[in-house]
Amino acid sequence: MALALRSVREAARSRSTIWLRAGLLVLLILAVIAGQQVARHSSLGGMTLFAWVAWCDFILLTLMSISSFSTVLTEEKERMTLGLLRMAGFTPLSLLLGKSVGLLLNLLLLLVVQVPFCLLAITLGGVTTHQVLGVFGLLSAYVLFLYSLALLCSVIRQRNTGAAVMTAILLVAYHLLPLVLGLLSGVMRGNARGPLHRVLLGWVDTMAITTLFRSTSMRGSFGATFGPSITTHLTMAAALFTLAWLLFERCNRDERPAAPARADALAIFRRGRRRSATCGRNPFLWKDYRFLSGGTFGVISRLFAYVALLVAIRLLVPVQNMAQEQFGGLVMGIGMLSLVVELGMQAGRVFGQEVKERTLASLLITPGTLRHIAWSKVLGSAATAIPGLLVFACGAALAPSNAAKALRESLTEPRLLVSAITVLFGLHLAVYYSLRVRFGAAALAFGSVIVGWMLLGVLFQLMGHSGADGMMILTSVLLVAGCAALQMLIARAMRTAAAEES
Repeated sequence: MALALRSVREAARSRSTIWLRAGLLVLLILAVIAGQQVARHSSLGGMTLFAWVAWCDFILLTLMSISSFSTVLTEEKERMTLGLLRMAGFTPLSLLLGKSVGLLLNLLLLLVVQVPFCLLAITLGGVTTHQVLGVFGLLSAYVLFLYSLALLCSVIRQRNTGAAVMTAILLVAYHLLPLVLGLLSGVMRGNARGPLHRVLLGWVDTMAITTLFRSTSMRGSFGATFGPSITTHLTMAAALFTLAWLLFERCNRDERPAAPARADALAIFRRGRRRSATCGRNPFLWKDYRFLSGGTFGVISRLFAYVALLVAIRLLVPVQNMAQEQFGGLVMGIGMLSLVVELGMQAGRVFGQEVKERTLASLLITPGTLRHIAWSKVLGSAATAIPGLLVFACGAALAPSNAAKALRESLTEPRLLVSAITVLFGLHLAVYYSLRVRFGAAALAFGSVIVGWMLLGVLFQLMGHSGADGMMILTSVLLVAGCAALQMLIARAMRTAAAEES
């Protein structure tokens, strides 16, 4: 109980909790205003309000769970204080609950306070009471599932980064794997509904994201729509928490220092090579290229992984079911997605790794300006984008008409230009967050961008369709100005972090 009470007090008094509640209040007020605007022209104003709140909650809860719950035990492992807690008489169950129950209650209370606002959506039309209660019951069960999954990863892994990455990978696999396997099994059988296909589609039907999409787009009842999904997530949460409890002793039997993240993880594949590596004229670029990007071997291995994925898709899907233009568009989409994901992950590590290992002060006293050091590190870590660019180029070669159409739309449609500038702004934001927060910088930047776009959508609802193009242009200008401001803030944050180390 001592750890649990301490965790609850820290979560309640945390400054981030206060800012989170203030941001949630602003978001709810804007969503109510947007719902009122839609209700003037349609009978589904309540559905607009309800959908905004539900999807914002789903995205933010996912990101917050990955960055918060996955570090509950790994923080103690990195500080080498887990053994001291065990010597003080704390059992594995008390450690698992005591270190995390405050964060869990904080997220659940954030859901509870939104229920009265969402009940207002009933008066605007398009939503029933069962839908409101069902969605918040589903989100609560989903939070418990994320809590147990992240806690299991925190028990297994030794570092914060490793636990967060493992949680994110398992969560992506949970959402995408059954859908992909179901589609592939249906395509290979000629869209026949075999036993495996029906089982996978049943899994997809009980997933939180599927139930949430269905409940925010049509009317439904609590028992028929939400019951199986809530039961499934609660069952999985109980099973994962029990597994974390049982694996606690086995995975944390010996306390040892966490392996430094800067170690060359690909060196095991190069044991036969004894040639000494030289850093060339730019040591900052070489260091991040070798240790963050994996060097030439890392770039080539990523490229081969993408090629293997595309070859597998081409072999599994018959040619008559996917033309060359469609396959080329798929390749372009995979290349663009991998490009954004790789750059986002590197943006959260390029300076954050220096802060965690307390080497930023030593880096800044080396010869060279701050601008030169920063851009050299960015270019060195951005080498992970090379495979994505090559895959995108291959897709453009396979589907030249789709590539030409995308190029024309990027020059004429302001939405695509705003999307590209938004990605650039998000990368700057991830770099800045990596200097301010200990972990989860990329996820926090992604969540900030998503919430920003949702707020922008509310403003579009208020202005109507007549001023949409003007708002897009204004948004582009503001995003470019935001990138310039973030560069100055990043420089200031680097100096501040370096001064705190010395």
